[in-house]
Amino acid sequence: MKHVFTRLLCLFFATLLLSCQSDVHDTFTTSRFTRQDVRTACLHSPNRGKRIQIFGGSLSVRAMATRYADILKHTLHTTIQFCGRDGAGYGLNTIDGTVNFDAKNGSHAFTANNCVPEQVDHYADPKADIYILWCSTNDYTGSNPIGTVESYSAADGYATDALASQCGGLNYCIQSLRALNPQAKIYIFDALKFFATPGGYDKESAAVNSLGAKFYDYVLAQDAIGAYHDIAVLRQFDLAAFTKDNATQYYLDGYHLNAKGYETLAWYHLYFLATEKTYTGLIAK
Repeated sequence: MKHVFTRLLCLFFATLLLSCQSDVHDTFTTSRFTRQDVRTACLHSPNRGKRIQIFGGSLSVRAMATRYADILKHTLHTTIQFCGRDGAGYGLNTIDGTVNFDAKNGSHAFTANNCVPEQVDHYADPKADIYILWCSTNDYTGSNPIGTVESYSAADGYATDALASQCGGLNYCIQSLRALNPQAKIYIFDALKFFATPGGYDKESAAVNSLGAKFYDYVLAQDAIGAYHDIAVLRQFDLAAFTKDNATQYYLDGYHLNAKGYETLAWYHLYFLATEKTYTGLIAK
């Protein structure tokens, strides 16, 4: 009986230890977490002082006009180049102009002025240390197909038709960046919530685009691409700071952040860049 009690006691303390340790991993929703905690993480980060390129849509571009870049530069001592464009998605369905992709089965021309793969082809710097693929609402609102983790890969013979999908475009970007600089890190930022319709923030909403797909289906696919390639994903959709009730404080409209929204977002991005982990709880000043 004494031995049974000892085993139970050991099991209790082991469980308690594991629960305490879980607080310092991906999510801290019960303990107070502050910007000073983020600064401390940045001091010891292997990503401190690195050169970063960011590819994406309007959310990534508009950050340039706010304190976002200064917060990252001064806290993590980074240099940042913004390569995104308004309206850009990862599928090729986003719009005028012609771009040549050096696909594995030959060179092919597509009408794709506004897609992120074009940004990668034109602006990716082989000397960058970190490439960020910042996802947005554009594939969903543009009704680009979602695709799968095998879209535009060896599994489909690098079918150029697959580049019309969000996942095909993401795969193209990852393959191209790895070929350009195998030593660089690649990160995916999945899409933030948007508040123009319930489908932009409610995982259970029945709202769909013209293809019959939910916005959250696109977010899950972005996360799946990260897992498939063993790439760390910042799960922006799950950030606690932005809710339906406070959206007017942080958003200019239903889709785009204001200056306060970008300042808030910068601290989540800093923590991820410092640790490669997503913190989803609230970050106190």
